[in-house]
Amino acid sequence: MNKSKIQKIVAIIAAICTATAFLPKAYSVYTTRQVSGLNLKTLILFFIGQILWFIDGNLTGDIGLLASSSLNSMVYTYLIYAKYNY
Repeated sequence: MNKSKIQKIVAIIAAICTATAFLPKAYSVYTTRQVSGLNLKTLILFFIGQILWFIDGNLTGDIGLLASSSLNSMVYTYLIYAKYNY
């Protein structure tokens, strides 16, 4: 297996891990409306990071990066919304 294929596999695994990392927390917030465990500054930093990854994916044409950063941005947007409204 060449270096390019290994890099793609690692990138896909990383995208899956980061894209699903906050889904359990988002589901918990959605079902319980409890946001006391959320730190707004952390959420905002993660959100900014995902926007930057989205820009990078757009510039490099990396569809996987675009998809994972889009999903993550939606999750973080919901969590930030919930922090302000619950």
